Amino acid sequence: MMDLGSALASVPAFSRLSPADFESLRYAFLERTAPAGTVLIAEGKAEGALLLVLAGKVATSRQRGASTVALSESGPGTLLGVVALVDDAARSATCTALTEVRVASLTPSAALLLMASHEALSLALHTAVGAQLAADVRRLEGRLLG
Repeated sequence: MMDLGSALASVPAFSRLSPADFESLRYAFLERTAPAGTVLIAEGKAEGALLLVLAGKVATSRQRGASTVALSESGPGTLLGVVALVDDAARSATCTALTEVRVASLTPSAALLLMASHEALSLALHTAVGAQLAADVRRLEGRLLG
């Protein structure tokens, strides 16, 4: 299991923050444990937060009619729900705990407060979101083309 500080430091955009900005970011995240089978992010729901997986495995899937399409499995150090920091639209996928998981969440309001008050944190959050979105697109492109 990764502790929150180690998990945040594993995100390249966050590892370059000053110690003060890093601590501000760390204290903005709320940690929780959820049992296997817990829906952490629900497709179609507009609420939610950015999640950082600290321990365990999370499955991401989408509904296609009556079928569930598996998209990926994620483990410690992975950011989930990054689009929640970009817009207020409904979630495009469901993230479900495959095992007991420990996650840290950053609400959109907490992220906005950090970005408004810390220029370096704003850049780091935007960079981390962009990097995770790019990785997601590459992974899905590989599945579609490969």
